[in-house]
Amino acid sequence: LLSDMQRAALNHVITSLPNVALNGVALAYRAISNPHVFGVNNLSRSVCSDDDPVQLQSWLGHLEEHDQLLASEMVFVGILAFKNELRTEVPMTVNRCEALGVKVRIVTGEAMEGGKSAALACGL
Repeated sequence: LLSDMQRAALNHVITSLPNVALNGVALAYRAISNPHVFGVNNLSRSVCSDDDPVQLQSWLGHLEEHDQLLASEMVFVGILAFKNELRTEVPMTVNRCEALGVKVRIVTGEAMEGGKSAALACGL
């Protein structure tokens, strides 16, 4: 379990990753002594045999509640940082388009910092 100070430090690291063109995923686990609390058996049966979609809908309807239960008492393992490499031809293609009068813009689902890093890498 993380202290508030450790949680703040990790949050800072994760939110800083886009500034250096990295994405991050925090890894944690929790031992579940009673998977029935989360409807695991009903879910797996429903998905595997496709015999009762109502059970799956019921389980999904309580997903927020399950998330809250799963997210408590987690054991932090580490942060996985990865870089989405830009294809080598992108900056040259951007330059060619701009030379032809095309206004190139970047649209991304990334955080603003990640979009800025990607735009800089593209030469925008």
